[in-house]
Amino acid sequence: MAVGRCFVWTEGHAAMWGGTRRQLEGGERRSGFDNTPTAQEMELCRYAAVAWGPPEGDVLKVITRPYESGDASATAEIFLGAITEVASRDYTPSQIAAWARVEDLTAWGSVRESRPTWIAEIHGQVVGFADLTGDGLLDMMFVHPQCQGVGVASSLLHKVEAQARAWGMSCLSTEASRTARPFFERRGFRVVQAQQVQKRGETLENFLMEKSLAL
Repeated sequence: MAVGRCFVWTEGHAAMWGGTRRQLEGGERRSGFDNTPTAQEMELCRYAAVAWGPPEGDVLKVITRPYESGDASATAEIFLGAITEVASRDYTPSQIAAWARVEDLTAWGSVRESRPTWIAEIHGQVVGFADLTGDGLLDMMFVHPQCQGVGVASSLLHKVEAQARAWGMSCLSTEASRTARPFFERRGFRVVQAQQVQKRGETLENFLMEKSLAL
């Protein structure tokens, strides 16, 4: 299912979130805090209100739940969109073309169902997902391109860490892209080593990162 943009719905909210929108879409953020939203921001807010209904309070509420079989298409779309629209700033077009592929949706869904996978929703729309393998690897975490920076990834990481601790794990690892590395560093992960991985004939750099889960 296609997802709307992660905007809020009142004039004050539009002003608050306008700078974030421009950053995501390649525009220039206004300096300082301006309580007057642009006409485009208000139009986008009206679009979001129609798509998702009224907000619950002053912030977007992220709900996490377990993956279901019907989530295969939405998660594949998020995976592809996050790579082509967000990670593309850190990798070449040929690298993105090699990485951003889901050739078999059934196989994709089977992998998601083979391990604990969590879905993030905002107003009933799927906006992100993450998983955890049995050896403590956070293998995938992707957020819809228009819902970056509103707490989706943090909510998913909280679920992943809770599951790892429930399994008695003392360490969580991930193989983070150049794009994702700063997020994980801000949340206590450290780089163990840089890696060169092969995807359909292209070499991409990522980073093996670890976080101690010791209390």
